[in-house]
Amino acid sequence: MEILNLSLFSLFFAISAANILSPGAGVVLAITTGLESGRKERLICCLGLAAGIGSLMTVSVSGLGVVLAGSPTLFTILRMIGCTYLVWLGVRAWRAPAVSLVGPAGEKTNATSGTKLFLQAMMLQITNPQPLVFFVSILPQFFDPKLPYIPQAVVMTIVYTLTVFLVMYGYAFAAGRAKAFFRSPQAALILRRSCGSVFFVIAGIVAWTVAKGFTGA
Repeated sequence: MEILNLSLFSLFFAISAANILSPGAGVVLAITTGLESGRKERLICCLGLAAGIGSLMTVSVSGLGVVLAGSPTLFTILRMIGCTYLVWLGVRAWRAPAVSLVGPAGEKTNATSGTKLFLQAMMLQITNPQPLVFFVSILPQFFDPKLPYIPQAVVMTIVYTLTVFLVMYGYAFAAGRAKAFFRSPQAALILRRSCGSVFFVIAGIVAWTVAKGFTGA
C-alpha cells in the first residue's frame, strides 16, 4: 500500500532542509557549542535540538490530522497561509544584514553537564515559536489527502527530526574545524540568501498546486 506521495515528499524534504539550514536559534547554539566544546558536547547538543523538534512536530502533526479529517476547506486555507509564509521567509532571509552568527570569541553554552546541555538544547527548540509556525502553516502543503494520514505524518516527523540532527551536527562539526568562516558575517549572508532562494522556489510550486486545485486543471 502506498503511504507517500513521492512528489510532495520531495518538496517537503527540500523545504525542510532549507528551513533547517537557515540560521536560527538552533543553528547558533550548534555553532557556539562547536566553537567552544568537544565532540561529546556537540553530539549531546544536537541530540537535544533534534529531540525538541521531534516533540514539537509530533504535537503539530497530531493537530493537523484533526484539521485534515474535519475540514478540507480549512486545510486549503492553511496551505495558502503556508505559501505566504514561505514568501515571507524568503524576503526576510534576503533582507537580513551581514551579521556574524557568533561573537568574536563565540558564546559559552553555560552547560555544566551533558544533561543540562541536552535539556537546554531541547527547551530552546520547544519554546521557539518559529518551528511551530512552520509546522502548522507549511506541513499541510505536503500531505496527500488521498493517502492515509498517520503513515505520512510518522515518516515526515522521523525524516525531519533526523535531518535536524544531521544538519546541526554538521554545523557544530564545521564550526569546530573552520572557526574563522563561521565568525564571518559574509558566511551568514550566504547561508541566509541561499535558503531564501529555496523558499521562493518552493512557494511558487505550492502556489501553482493550490491554484491548480481551484481550477481543477
